[in-house]
Amino acid sequence: NYTSTSKINELKEDLKDRFKKTFIPGYALSLDESLILSFGRIRFKVRILTKSARYGIKVYVITDAASAYVLKAIFYSGRYTYHAAPDDKELKKTVKVVKKLCLPYKGSHWCVFVDRFYTSIDLLKELDKLNLYVTGTCMRN
Repeated sequence: NYTSTSKINELKEDLKDRFKKTFIPGYALSLDESLILSFGRIRFKVRILTKSARYGIKVYVITDAASAYVLKAIFYSGRYTYHAAPDDKELKKTVKVVKKLCLPYKGSHWCVFVDRFYTSIDLLKELDKLNLYVTGTCMRN
């Protein structure tokens, strides 16, 4: 049962528990990706030139929009990050990640703010099934 994230699973579970216990979010959530600076030998280290920390561990996070408090995080670990339920096989990778992050808020009718990387018709349909609202940016073309 070894995965490339096995070494950080304990940290991940501890963070998840602490995020739940210490804060109750408002009705507006924000979703984005972040990069944790890392120079070590990690299989799933990524390079993103547009970020200030160019090399590191990519983390998808959902936060409270007002305070920017992290509510849930998914560490990018290659293709294993995008495993989903059997009925979600045809979904885009970004939609799978957003759906995983928003699942605890199913039926709450809260609003999720996303950037143009995540905004798509598929995302709107999936979050509508979860009874969540979406506000996203898009390009004219």
